Amino acid sequence: MNRSLKIILIILSYYQINVTPSMAKSKKSLSKIKETYPKEHYKYMGFLTEYIADSGDSTKGLTEKKVVEIEAQLGVTFPVSYRELYLLLGGNWAFNIVGVNDYRFPEFEEMRAYAKCYFEACEQDSEIKSDLVFTDNLFVFSVFKQNGFFSFFYLDEGENPAIYEYEGGNGYYKIAEDMADFIINKVGWYEGYLIGKRWEEEKNKKRI
Repeated sequence: MNRSLKIILIILSYYQINVTPSMAKSKKSLSKIKETYPKEHYKYMGFLTEYIADSGDSTKGLTEKKVVEIEAQLGVTFPVSYRELYLLLGGNWAFNIVGVNDYRFPEFEEMRAYAKCYFEACEQDSEIKSDLVFTDNLFVFSVFKQNGFFSFFYLDEGENPAIYEYEGGNGYYKIAEDMADFIINKVGWYEGYLIGKRWEEEKNKKRI
């Protein structure tokens, strides 16, 4: 992989561990990665297979059985898009998909408990109340304590639900139409990958 692409990925992957691509991957290993993560196998997150192949990342996704076990433990069924993150990226990476999560896999319940307490405390102290209701269908998938916000989606909004953020004192708002939109436009490490990829493509065009 081009040196400039590696540099930009190192800088921007500060927000996510284990995303720096290998510079020494052979055509054989690249082919093997693509066979392991066939794009057409994933309904919503298939675009991440290209990142995995380009980076040479060796992360192993969770098995379907393991994901079902997690769902059973939590008493929920993940939307297809969120489930695909775990099948593709594995527990640690998918759980920390935002790159700034204060909790670690598999602390789902602890993360939700904190978010609920934080929400209730903010609503009690705030003069202006938000219309957010912390129902069982509200699924928290990231908490960033320092900036005072948490990210969530609703379990009853289909296979690829919209993404929301709650920020103490400012209420909640939709930040992405779905999980794919969220990763492509809001997640730092993937944005870094796209920027680096465009740089490399532009350099290759100039050489022609």
